Amino acid sequence: MNKYIAIILMLMTSEACSNHEPWIEDEYFFYKQGEVRSYTFTPKRFVRPEIVIYDSDCILPKDLFLANRDGTRVDKLNWEVLIEVLRKEKIIESQNLKLRAGFLGDEKCYKSLSFNQLKSISWKLFPKKVTVRLTVHSIDSRFSQPDERLSFGIRHSPVP
Repeated sequence: MNKYIAIILMLMTSEACSNHEPWIEDEYFFYKQGEVRSYTFTPKRFVRPEIVIYDSDCILPKDLFLANRDGTRVDKLNWEVLIEVLRKEKIIESQNLKLRAGFLGDEKCYKSLSFNQLKSISWKLFPKKVTVRLTVHSIDSRFSQPDERLSFGIRHSPVP
């Protein structure tokens, strides 16, 4: 009987890690200064979600990161977007949007950009409803026009 339990646990873990479909997907709106968007959802797994920008047509340039001499990266996106996580209308987490990683589509551009993990949405809040509110305080002039090739998403993070 213990063998079956171990196999079931491995299958559940494998399935949770392999599915990177967004929980929320919406139009890209970070080109609108003062824009506020809220998304209410129930986390689908025992993992932390992250903010993602998807690029369907290779328009996000590869030079969005600056490499320091010590090997660390600094993002070169000049915007300020505030992320707030609310539970029962109370803010339980607040942070500015920061670029963490890019997933290359080819050698010239990124297919998606991975931003902050929402640390407050994990074991404690699964499976309760939460609201994520994003407020655009300043925009990056390179991405200041509507572009249907970009989209915004919230998905579970493949990085623990």
